[in-house]
Amino acid sequence: MKTRLILLIFLSSFSISYAQFTSEDYELAKANFTRNYESPVFKTYLNSSDQNKVAASLLSIAHSADTNFVNDIIKLNYDESGDYIAFALGQIGYSKTSIKYLLDKIYSPQNKFEKECFDALGKIFTVKEYQKLCEDYLDNKISQTNYFALTIANAAIRGLEINTKLRAKVLIKIIGKGNLDNKFYALYALYRSGGSRQADKYLLDILSMKDEEILFPHKIYALSCFRRVESFPGKFDLVKHFINHRSWQLRTEAARTFIYYNFTNQNEIDEYLALLNDVNPNVSRQAAISIKLMKPNGNLKNHLIHRIEEFLDENLLTNNSFGELLLSYSELTDADILLLIEKYKNKLDQNFILLLLTKLNTNCDLKLKYLSKFEPVTNDIVVNWTTALISMHDSLYNSDKYKNLVLKSLASDSPEMVNIVATNLDSEFIQNNLNEIKIILKKYITEYSNNPDFLETTVAIINLAPGLGEDFSNNLFTELSESKLPGVINAIAGITGENIPFQKTNRRFDIFWEFAFNYSAIKFTTNKGEFTIKLYPEIAPVTVGNLLYLSHKGFYNNVSFHRVVPNFVIQTGDTSGTGWRGPGYDIISEFSFLPFEEGYVGMASAGKDTEGSQWFVMHSNFPHLNGRYTNFGKVISGFDTVSIIDQDDFIISAELIKN
Repeated sequence: MKTRLILLIFLSSFSISYAQFTSEDYELAKANFTRNYESPVFKTYLNSSDQNKVAASLLSIAHSADTNFVNDIIKLNYDESGDYIAFALGQIGYSKTSIKYLLDKIYSPQNKFEKECFDALGKIFTVKEYQKLCEDYLDNKISQTNYFALTIANAAIRGLEINTKLRAKVLIKIIGKGNLDNKFYALYALYRSGGSRQADKYLLDILSMKDEEILFPHKIYALSCFRRVESFPGKFDLVKHFINHRSWQLRTEAARTFIYYNFTNQNEIDEYLALLNDVNPNVSRQAAISIKLMKPNGNLKNHLIHRIEEFLDENLLTNNSFGELLLSYSELTDADILLLIEKYKNKLDQNFILLLLTKLNTNCDLKLKYLSKFEPVTNDIVVNWTTALISMHDSLYNSDKYKNLVLKSLASDSPEMVNIVATNLDSEFIQNNLNEIKIILKKYITEYSNNPDFLETTVAIINLAPGLGEDFSNNLFTELSESKLPGVINAIAGITGENIPFQKTNRRFDIFWEFAFNYSAIKFTTNKGEFTIKLYPEIAPVTVGNLLYLSHKGFYNNVSFHRVVPNFVIQTGDTSGTGWRGPGYDIISEFSFLPFEEGYVGMASAGKDTEGSQWFVMHSNFPHLNGRYTNFGKVISGFDTVSIIDQDDFIISAELIKN
């Protein structure tokens, strides 16, 4: 418990210092919902003497991407609203004025909102400014550097590159001598930028410290840094310590990282394999996934394979761990895939059978025959079925049976199936079947282009269209330019370079607003237990109102957690169980500086303003989500339940809790 208390002190310094949106801010929230930034309500709020209104306006304007707001923003009282000012400047995008303003604050000897300024600067500065900051840091020219690594982390998230040696030198200096927050962001930045063997000593020092001396998130990223360089030079005593650690999150990272340890005997391998029987299903599943990357030498590999066979035959693993372990086994050996499927078909979920078929590179005619047994395809296996089908493309694209099955899939009413096929068609197949494909896609656009469930699929078709001929693509883009979905408009603009006017309607806004401030929390009952989420309508009123509205309707009852990434997130909210669908409409993004740390709850999306019904709960701290996904709540009880939810577990019911 002591470790978690320290975590709250050091890593949760982003906090709601005062209320932002209230139930009285209807007009501002509505203008934000429609993305009507020409409305005078924004500047009215911005110039208010009420700091709540100023903050609400800045949170809204942050989504505008309109740098014309910058001059008004920097005139605000920094001492009162500096955190929101910095956030808005970082979210709006690059502006020379914003860069100068933030740099002035960073170089100032007194800066009340140092963290927020470094965070914002890392989101918008250029390579030139990035490099100079690093040089000035090493030369001790920056007055406050407690969060300097955060700006490097954001640069790494953006893929902004500077001299590798310079970056590594800065990060290693911080990891060795920085304060706890700065160390954390330096570790994260090092992980995101690919790691460095020069940091080995410092990383081992962090891993060797007693848990009371350093926070477990630091150790997670120290392990992750070793994983990025595919090496772990530590002693087996340290390996053993983390394999048996009390934190399931650290055991998960141990499963990911220690596959790169140089195992010296069978006992060491057996101790690692004990993770397969971990009490936490996420740890077990991660070990089953990671094992395929182990590369023990000679007899040790034979021992590893023998022990995996024993685990498979014992049948004591969860369905997900068993399936993942069999997939790993198939990659470690030259076993016949079809024989494996036949041997274990009574233990395997259909999705894992399909994943195994995807890996089968030979006997494609037999594979196609085997695959046909799964027709008609239900939602829960459609993605893997289509992936297995497309995996045969290079071998069977001249086969009439294969061609007909692909075209049938492209013409299906499954957005998942259409997306996978459209994304993977090559130019030769397209030219050989051009007329059929044009007819199918034209019909698809007419029926589904305004359906948010099909957004990603429509984007895939937009990207495919230029290969179908200039006239066809121009006609397609003209029709799609009337779409009500911002993601569609953005995709067309990305190809054509045209700026297509778009404004969201206010349909459903009043429904969401009615719910937003009437409840303080929501309790979800799952097949694994209960957990309760405290809601933040003051930060994300539309998102909170939408979740409450859907929950009130019973939308989430019996909906599965279709995506569980161990020590990252659990995700739910798709009634099809595929992860591709939503409620039949989309809502706006409501980004903020709330951190995506353990227990926080965010909205899944396919891009800005494409959220719907899917949401996720964080297992650990992942800064790359901050300001890029809507954060609207936090688990305040039942995190033990969140920790043991496995893929395909499900919500039984939702209970709305009054204020």
